[in-house]
Amino acid sequence: MRKLKILKSLIDFIFIVYSLMVPFLIIGIPTVFFMTEQSSFKILGLDFNVGTSIISKVFVAIFLLVYVLVYNAIYKFRIVLTEFVRTKVFSEKVIMNLKGIGNLLLISGILMIVARVGLKLTTTSVINFDFGVGTHYLTICFGLFFLVLSEIFRTSKELKQENDLTI
Repeated sequence: MRKLKILKSLIDFIFIVYSLMVPFLIIGIPTVFFMTEQSSFKILGLDFNVGTSIISKVFVAIFLLVYVLVYNAIYKFRIVLTEFVRTKVFSEKVIMNLKGIGNLLLISGILMIVARVGLKLTTTSVINFDFGVGTHYLTICFGLFFLVLSEIFRTSKELKQENDLTI
């Protein structure tokens, strides 16, 4: 139980930090489309080279949207941890939020790959595939993990209900 409270505190801190950045990300998505000249900027440790073409602007907007999706996944994870603290482990709320987290992380990982390849293609006309352990691959893995965890909790809930009905 102590480790759960530590995890909840850590996720709450990350959520608060992300909450400070999300308004700037939401404002940044439409702002990208109003840039008229090629510019370069750095957000969250990533360098962006935005060209004048609409395609490069779309890829940068997708990249910024990914961070908003991850923020939503962190919010859902806070809800799950709150239910765990209340010892409501097999509630429908937990199962639906775990599935939501998995879907959001899976979509985020795929969009990260698409945006990264698209930006490289539009700015340098070169496609590079790196097969190291990148954040986009880990995000996809975590998304699949949460989807599997959701199914495990759903099956456990059904088994618990059957066990409660057994005399």
